[in-house]
Amino acid sequence: PDFTVINNPGEISKNLIDATEKAIHGSQNNEQIILVEGEEDLAVIPAVLLSPYNTKVLYGQPEVGIVEVTVNEESKDKICKILNLS
Repeated sequence: PDFTVINNPGEISKNLIDATEKAIHGSQNNEQIILVEGEEDLAVIPAVLLSPYNTKVLYGQPEVGIVEVTVNEESKDKICKILNLS
């Protein structure tokens, strides 16, 4: 992995947000892997919100497999509405 962070259940830690920001904006490599030790369920939220449009965010979902989210206005708006940010 390019980054390893610890994240507690039901939280989005500052370390997770910082690693996501560095992976997106601080690297020459277009493919970055963030290993989350602990709870990773909410990691997709900062990944989508911080990524530029047309980025592909991939994550694993039990009993489904790999899920791909294309970052666009709709995906960002959906997260903001769920979190009451819009």
